[in-house]
Formats: sequence, structure tokens, C-alpha cells
Amino acid sequence: MAPRPPGQVRLGGTRAQAPSPLPQEYPPEVRGGGAPVQLANGFTAWLPGRTRIFFQRFYFLDYPRPLQMAAFPPFPIDLTIFKLQAPAQQVIVFDDVRFNVYIHSGIGQDDLDLLPPGRAVTFLGFQFSNGNRGITDYNTNIQARGTPVIANANFGTPVAPQAGGGSIWPLAGSIVPQLDNYAGYIMPNTEFTAKVSILRAPNFDVRLFSALVSGWVINETEFNKMIDMLKG
Repeated sequence: MAPRPPGQVRLGGTRAQAPSPLPQEYPPEVRGGGAPVQLANGFTAWLPGRTRIFFQRFYFLDYPRPLQMAAFPPFPIDLTIFKLQAPAQQVIVFDDVRFNVYIHSGIGQDDLDLLPPGRAVTFLGFQFSNGNRGITDYNTNIQARGTPVIANANFGTPVAPQAGGGSIWPLAGSIVPQLDNYAGYIMPNTEFTAKVSILRAPNFDVRLFSALVSGWVINETEFNKMIDMLKG
């Protein structure tokens, strides 16, 4: 092999292999008597399978107006941003689920600005469910005007949080665990839902909610093979 120029990134390499796996090696007169080699760490090591489809999906929901139509407080209010179902024989692997809140900027009539994540605390909560369960336990001791944050709330019916049953994340932005190489998955024909809960009337002018899901789709057979190879 020719020497590699300084600073050049090496995507592939060769290493000696003795003997080469038969019948793949060439006869000595064809390969010139050189040592058999095998390509290692080639660029194909970073390419996904042919059935892999990467995706990003954005869904929007208008803030309800009027928010309160009766004499009694309606809180908490659950609003569904989207409710979808995984395709048959396809597994959805997601690496991020992100909620954003858009408020009036105070400039133009329809000019919007992104709400900082911390301003949603005690006013809004965010849920992403895979089938009949959340992707993790979001139980916190956050308060909404003296009332503990709810878990799996029905309309107008607060439910006290229970260990292992939390489903509401109190900050806007990404709600997945902040870990390296995190991924969750949704099996074929399973419903998954993104919701926002209004815990009390916000003191800022909310106009719009959004939910972003990003990841990739893989064939169920290929995915099961990957899971079966995991240890521990």
C-alpha cells in the first residue's frame, strides 16, 4: 500500500490474514505471491442496511381558545398533538422526542417566538407514550400552584403521582433521557401518542405547540436479529 499523506483520514485498512478463507483467495500466479489480505474497517462499516429509512416528523397544535368555558377551573387539560400507529412489520426506532411551545413575540400580529424550556415549569407538562406506557418514569416533585404534578390525568381529574407511574415531563425541549446512544423503539402496529398537559393558565401568550420525533424505521425481522444479539 502507498504511504498515507499526512493528515488524511483513513476510512479503510488492510490486515494480514493467513490463510485467506477458501475458496475466495486467488491462486499464487494471479495474486503475484503476495500475502493474502482482508479489508478491515472499510467505509461500509458506517452504512445502514438497505431497509433503513431515517425520518424527522414535526406536528403542530393550536392553543385552545377560549381555555376556560365553565365556572369551575378545567385544569389539568390534556391536549393530543398527534396519535399515530407504527406500520405493519416495521419497527420505529426513535432517538429524540422534542416538544416546543411558541408564544406571541409582542412585535407583529402573528409573529411567534420560542418559549425557553424553564418557563413551562408549573404551567405545562409533556407526555410521549408508547402503547400504554411512557418511555420512562417522569415523576417529579414539581408543584403547580400548590398541587402536585399529575400522572396519567383524565380531563379535569387530578391524580397524585405514584412511584413508577409518572408520565409528565415539566420542561419544554427534549424529553428523552440525556444519555449517549439513547434509543427507544415502537413495535409494529403499536400506537404512540404525544400530548401536552395544561396544569394551570399560563401567564404568557401561548399560540402553538409542536412535537418532533426523529429516528429511523427498520424491518421487524432485522430488528429482532439485532435485539437477539444483545447480551445482558
